[in-house]
Amino acid sequence: MLFSQVYKKKQMFTKLKVNTEAGLSPGKYTEMYAARQMKRRIRNQEKAQLPSTKRRRLILKQERAITQGAAEALEGQTYQSGAITCDIV
Repeated sequence: MLFSQVYKKKQMFTKLKVNTEAGLSPGKYTEMYAARQMKRRIRNQEKAQLPSTKRRRLILKQERAITQGAAEALEGQTYQSGAITCDIV
């Protein structure tokens, strides 16, 4: 997690540096936007690591598997490599 934060921060400063090298000011808006996006990325990353979030992903995965199983019982297999869904002659 720390590596990705450092990497993103480097990217942010690189973008600001590119503006400066091109003869443009980094711009107040650009700096604020970059800082806001960094905060958002960190917050999302921390939220994704929470046990409650991981548990929810597993529950949703189980629900999708159950729904797909029920649909396949009624309609036949839906997702299969090389499956032909419609035979038009």
